[in-house]
Amino acid sequence: MSSTTRSIFKYTNEKYNKSIKEYKDILNKISPYIELLLINQKKYDISINFFDKNCYLLKQWGSTECLNELSYTNLVEGVCWENKFMGINATGEVFLNREYSIIDNDKYIEISVPINDRKDKLLSILTIILINEEEKFKYYESLLHIKSTLEKQLRSKNKIEYSEFLKQKVQKREKLFMAVMENFNMAVMIVGYPSLRIQYINNPSIKLIDGVTGVDIEKDDLYGISLYDIEKSQRCDIINHTIDSIRDKNFETLSKSKLQFQNGTKKIMKFSRIPIYDEDENIKSVVITGMDITEESEFLNTKNKFFSLISHELRSPANIIISASQLLLTDKYKKLLSKNVTSHIEMMKINSYRLLRLINNFLDIEKFQAGFLELDMKNYDIVHCTEELTNSIIDLTDSKGIEVIFDTEFEEKIVALDIDKYERIILNLLSNATKFTPEGGQILVNLYEGQEHLVVSVKDTGIGIKKENIPKIFNKFNSIKYNLPRVDSGTGLGLNLVKNLMEKMNGIIKVDSNLGKGTEFKLFFPNIKLEDEELGYVKRTQKEIEHITNIEFSDIK
Repeated sequence: MSSTTRSIFKYTNEKYNKSIKEYKDILNKISPYIELLLINQKKYDISINFFDKNCYLLKQWGSTECLNELSYTNLVEGVCWENKFMGINATGEVFLNREYSIIDNDKYIEISVPINDRKDKLLSILTIILINEEEKFKYYESLLHIKSTLEKQLRSKNKIEYSEFLKQKVQKREKLFMAVMENFNMAVMIVGYPSLRIQYINNPSIKLIDGVTGVDIEKDDLYGISLYDIEKSQRCDIINHTIDSIRDKNFETLSKSKLQFQNGTKKIMKFSRIPIYDEDENIKSVVITGMDITEESEFLNTKNKFFSLISHELRSPANIIISASQLLLTDKYKKLLSKNVTSHIEMMKINSYRLLRLINNFLDIEKFQAGFLELDMKNYDIVHCTEELTNSIIDLTDSKGIEVIFDTEFEEKIVALDIDKYERIILNLLSNATKFTPEGGQILVNLYEGQEHLVVSVKDTGIGIKKENIPKIFNKFNSIKYNLPRVDSGTGLGLNLVKNLMEKMNGIIKVDSNLGKGTEFKLFFPNIKLEDEELGYVKRTQKEIEHITNIEFSDIK
């Protein structure tokens, strides 16, 4: 969707905060319904958006991927979207069946309902933007239900005394809170600050304290008792650690602890400390939670060992064949072999590189999907790194009659990268560009700064991609057939891995292609660098660079 088709206005911070304050009560009412609506919908791209009566976006909920994509169309909090795409206008009409909007090659559907006040005047607008068309009517019904419920609440609010209304509301919430907390399979405790006196404690917390201390403690006896008093009487390490963390206001870091219970049981627990603030932004209490992650930790440990074992067992044979082939192709042994044998050894080496590329791509994709792909982020000069990678393929592209041009709008740019992942991304795109660009063609690698991101562009004058195939190219195992002598259709894993690696580094990849004219891939990286982190350097020998390049370019004939 072109940004030139809409007018975009944005609240100042002052106006935005004022509007948020005005709609605070409605947002508090509507949030539980929306959270419930989203709780089982993580697999779909969806954005739920709340606008004030002036069509300014105040609040967004939804999947991270969807919100990131919408942010590139300027659909962000504080922005006014009174236009055709959002279906928002001065009357806040209900929209269900509207044409698709294309964002980053995805078809997005939007539905919209108005929220009216007690006098039936437009108060706010609620919209849902989603990809899955099958879910449209279900979400539409949900929107209407939220609208109906909220408007009833707004009307009934005027029928009773406000203080009584608040009292009933608090009582219901407390009752619901107690019921939920007691049935949680998680230890939950609320303590006052800075006294650390227990204001609330659930049954799993009692069992945890009993198990660690070996003392049978009654729940009612703990209310009003300070953690300081418990620590003095029981000398419990986990309570001591909790006290230290709260005293140091270490609220952001989750902590893992190995606990030894009095019955001999050992458990791994994950603890969090969440501050609750009063109207003056002072801490008035702290919510402490503890979750048993013993099984999860054992599973993660087993899975890590599995990936390590599989990685070694699959890669080792391919690396041995490559090393043996390279040795046989040296001058010392090559002159002893016939041309036919040499040709077969060369073929063995090339196919071993292909096998290694397939193994690397497949394992990294599986690690990403299982949540085991880790990053090693450091500060690097992305200009130098990209230029080195581009230069490493020039001998190959020259032999194919393809010109490679590197261009940048700055001489140096320091950003946070996982350099190994970045190399895989760039070499994969350069490999595709080389594969699909005929003799006499051109590959242009360009670095420049966007509004909020650093952009790396890999553009070629190759055969291009059909419009109907563009949405599919990032799918796993998707490969497009081409009747060209130098083009192997491949496994369909490369671009899927590139997309996954970009997501892992909080980046975005976009593609633009015209059949017969060429293709451009744009990589959008966060324009940030790590504080207090020295500049990293890529320490690779020529042989290492050649090895990496041979793997990524192994399917080019």
